[in-house]
Amino acid sequence: MEILNDSSGLRLPRLYLLRHGETDWNVIKRLQGRTDIPINERGQVQARRHGQALRTRLIDQFGFTAADLCDELTNWHFVSSPLSRCRETMEIVRGELGLDPKAYELSNNLVEIGFGDWEGRSWDELRLETPELIAARFANPWDVVAPKGESHTQMQTRVLDWFEALPLKTIAVTHSGPLRIIEGHLSNMDPIEIPHLVAHQDKFLDVCKGNGGNGMAGFAWV
Repeated sequence: MEILNDSSGLRLPRLYLLRHGETDWNVIKRLQGRTDIPINERGQVQARRHGQALRTRLIDQFGFTAADLCDELTNWHFVSSPLSRCRETMEIVRGELGLDPKAYELSNNLVEIGFGDWEGRSWDELRLETPELIAARFANPWDVVAPKGESHTQMQTRVLDWFEALPLKTIAVTHSGPLRIIEGHLSNMDPIEIPHLVAHQDKFLDVCKGNGGNGMAGFAWV
């Protein structure tokens, strides 16, 4: 779905939602969850790309001048998951926008789904150890929970609570799980399909919400 670029759409609540840059655990397909893994060199490049692309998009969509962009963005809400891979990404993005890298808020509602005792493992390893539990988890990720972990249902509640209450103009950095929840919500997608959505690390999600946070004007990966 494409963003509406007319002036009425731009007055609606606007969200630019970024996934953190790549980590070494992303590369080797380890479940990260709440484990605090930093972004790697490629992740830093992705974060810089986000900042540069976001700068261009803000100038194009809102008619900001490059010289006035920093002043205009003082009225925007910047928020990140508290995990370091998101904070590092946000700080690089803010630096590319010409802003104080440290001047943003944290929200626990944007943290990744908790994988509990499965964190640091791969799905292949877990299938060898507990095949029935992992099969049940893939068949019903909304209700089957990792030991000491979190279900998709629990994650959805906290993420959508945050999404429906977000300020008019927000730039946020989060994880693949919350990104999928928001895209699935906007698409009215069958819940069983949501965990299989691609949460890009080399693009960000541009969302134009409708009045009251229920409807929406559109969204696109950029």
